[in-house]
Amino acid sequence: LPFPPLLFVFCFQVLLFLFVALPVESGYTSGSRDKVDGAAVVSTLLSFPAMVYGMASLMAMGSAFVVDTYNGAALFRSTIVEILYMLVFLVVPILTFAFSLMTSNDE
Repeated sequence: LPFPPLLFVFCFQVLLFLFVALPVESGYTSGSRDKVDGAAVVSTLLSFPAMVYGMASLMAMGSAFVVDTYNGAALFRSTIVEILYMLVFLVVPILTFAFSLMTSNDE
């Protein structure tokens, strides 16, 4: 079940980027604190609770989805449905992403 650990790493990385953005927004990295944008600092601080709550909800829903799928939920009992979901949620997005990278398409 690799999905919840990868989701945790992604969520933790987003929170670390918020922590890194705080000294940058408060002017500690530029050498002079004369041009400190107070709104940016306050908005970065206020985004922590919203991000933590959102990431926790996302991880809880992702874990519940993986456990439900692993235990053989009614939706995923049919092999045809499982193959269809694999195509829709894994194969097509991965191929689209790979094709976009190979053609250097930004959209």
